[in-house]
Amino acid sequence: ELDLKIEFFKCDENNKLFQFVYENNYYKISYENILNIAWILFDDESVIEDLGKRNYTIIRTHEDFNFLYKYISADLEQYVEDILIAIESNSSEDEDAILELLNWCESDEECDNSILSFELKKAIIIKQSCIYKNIDDLNNKELWEICFENHKIKASWENILKYFEYKDSLLDDALVHNLNDINFSRELSSYMLYDIESSDEDLLFALSSSIIKSERIQLGAFDSLICSFDSYNHIELSQVNEGKIDCLLANGRFNVTKEMVEEFKENYPEKLVLLLSSKIDDFLDIFNDCSYLLEEIDYENLFESEAISDENKKNLLKKERIYIDDNSSLHLKVKDFIRKIGNLDDFDDSCVIYMNLYNLLPVNRYILDLLSTLYDEDYVEDEVEVEVEDEEECSELELFFIKNAEAIWKQFEELQLNEEELYLLFKHFKEDKFKVDFLKKINKSSLTTDSSLVKSIVSFLEDQDEEGTEIELKIADIAKIISNLSDAEQKMIVLTSQINSLSAEQICDILNDLGDPYSRLTSQKTAKIEFSQERRRFLEKMQSNDYLNFTESNNRLNISRLDLLRNLVTVDEV
Repeated sequence: ELDLKIEFFKCDENNKLFQFVYENNYYKISYENILNIAWILFDDESVIEDLGKRNYTIIRTHEDFNFLYKYISADLEQYVEDILIAIESNSSEDEDAILELLNWCESDEECDNSILSFELKKAIIIKQSCIYKNIDDLNNKELWEICFENHKIKASWENILKYFEYKDSLLDDALVHNLNDINFSRELSSYMLYDIESSDEDLLFALSSSIIKSERIQLGAFDSLICSFDSYNHIELSQVNEGKIDCLLANGRFNVTKEMVEEFKENYPEKLVLLLSSKIDDFLDIFNDCSYLLEEIDYENLFESEAISDENKKNLLKKERIYIDDNSSLHLKVKDFIRKIGNLDDFDDSCVIYMNLYNLLPVNRYILDLLSTLYDEDYVEDEVEVEVEDEEECSELELFFIKNAEAIWKQFEELQLNEEELYLLFKHFKEDKFKVDFLKKINKSSLTTDSSLVKSIVSFLEDQDEEGTEIELKIADIAKIISNLSDAEQKMIVLTSQINSLSAEQICDILNDLGDPYSRLTSQKTAKIEFSQERRRFLEKMQSNDYLNFTESNNRLNISRLDLLRNLVTVDEV
């Protein structure tokens, strides 16, 4: 056998000499010799051009190069080093061709053929522009890191997951380098991580949570990567920086669960509203389980949020588990919201009662009419005359007046209150000055005989009189109040409270209207009437004004000098 290696193998035609040299490998492997062989075999400019771009691919895929292919396979390292890597333009080999080289034996123990060292394989990866579709196609996993370091792996979550698992569930520099590549991360964002079939759920979660928690993953890339993630029921936010929290919230990657609410309350309380508003329907579904975690500021943020529709804010109110401190900032916001929506027809009675309890209802005619239809089961109508000490024992309408009497008074004219409402208003004024103002302004023609309002007015006048506070009413108003009293003693109380502001003639007119025994005081010089506290109080006031004298004996009141009252009337008439 000849030991012949022609340095420059060049023939003019495909003759027997050429075939002898070519088929018996009597030439040196060099780029020039390969080109010369190609000219003789193909005489095709395109083949020559391709040999400069993807040399190994052309040799292994053309049948006429079969002898050459076997020749270089016998000494692959020389070919790779002197030609495949050395040719500057040779960087476009097909993936199949490169994979054949990368999976070639690296030691004599592995195969009987020639070997290809790890270092040369590394050089091939770096040299070639090839992007490997499936990392599993590379048998030597040590080459995986080289591929990732040089961005030679197709962006797919399958490739990422396999490499992550190979690295014992750690994000190494090579993987982080690829994930931070904007084009790479954007391509990944087209696929869902959890769509990978036959994958360990724990491994998937480990990968995604590692990306979320890693301080080395840049926000620009992270914003794309999380498009591939499912939403999380729970993740430890203490290990996630604020920028990533914002990205996850903006992309809806948190589920609203009790665990997630707890995490936000503990680590990012100011962002809790963003979590809840991102999936408000889910929050409403679990409201009863986690409402105790929320504070007043959280509810305030929810009602301020423009991301939550009015309809969902109404649904939040319907939960009836929000404690709202009267006159707090939250109270004002919720009350403004209820005023804004106006109509409460789609709220059930219990919810309206809840709103009333926390004084959330606005003052208007619609609310008054609505509350007038609602009564607690234990509420008895007669009890309305009793001073309410326990708000739970009164009607919803009365409770509203207890909480809003002064505000209602400000809208008195436009509300057009009926007598029952006027009574509740008068009854629950917290300051007497409002009651005094009330007596001077209300239309007394709305009064009815012995109504609760009339009796309350009488009681107030009596109390004020006993305290020495004078309330001066118009004579027509006095007459109207008295005319709506069937009990003479009650009438006497009204008259007594007004004596200091009435003339003698007016007093006589009222006494005559009261009938016997009071009319006798205007027609006799002396009189005797049965004792009562009301009558005694009246006579004391009359005596203090020098209209008469009286004494008390045997349960009777003995009245004298009544001519003074008559004479005063006569003088007035003159």
